[in-house]
Amino acid sequence: CLETGPAIFDWRTSEEQARPAGGIPTLPSPTAKPQVSAPTMTEELYETRGGGGVKTRVRLAASSDNPFLDAWQFSWRPITETEATVRGLTDVAEDLIDDVAPGTYVF
Repeated sequence: CLETGPAIFDWRTSEEQARPAGGIPTLPSPTAKPQVSAPTMTEELYETRGGGGVKTRVRLAASSDNPFLDAWQFSWRPITETEATVRGLTDVAEDLIDDVAPGTYVF
């Protein structure tokens, strides 16, 4: 009988091929570390209402093609310091830093 023959259960025949169950997935692995780009930085001037004059604002934006990312956290420090200022977690991929002192920063 064809259904009970020993060749049906033999993996060495030419008809059998090992494949992943469910085919090849197209989604990224949930255990893989997401690839995140370095944040882009733009600088802009803004005027305060309280008479403080014109100040500098920095806009940080990051991007990733990983759909599992749901939180972002930005940090920066002046190049002369070792401790970074760390912002809280946010669900958007950009952050505004108001009143930035002149200097060179690491983002």
